[in-house]
Amino acid sequence: YDPFSTDGRYRLLKESGYRLYENTTVLPRFFLENPSCGDARITSYTPNTIEVSVKSTCDTNLLSSEVSYPGWQAYVNGKNADISITNDTFRTLFIPSGEQSIVFQYHPGIFIVGGLVSLLSALCLYIIVRANKE
Repeated sequence: YDPFSTDGRYRLLKESGYRLYENTTVLPRFFLENPSCGDARITSYTPNTIEVSVKSTCDTNLLSSEVSYPGWQAYVNGKNADISITNDTFRTLFIPSGEQSIVFQYHPGIFIVGGLVSLLSALCLYIIVRANKE
């Protein structure tokens, strides 16, 4: 029994004790809300920085299929830009027409808070150990 055999959205990639399918209608990680305006291409992708190149003939939104999380910042041509949330989950960014260089950077504020708590804890521990030796 193959539940996807008649569904044109899926293509069988491998069958060897299991079936591996590809969803041929899935959208890319970053795409324009209005595809007729142009296209978006990822030029660099690391855990904390994502660079996207956009060529657009009209003002549109750059949509992401990645879940938004506090700490992400966006820059359009080096200038800070506001990130909107779509469907209560995904990052969205307004893009003016033309060629744009978009950079998403992740700077988790909780990481800084955690570092400060760890530093203060180490300092307190050092003071307590030092006081007990005297």
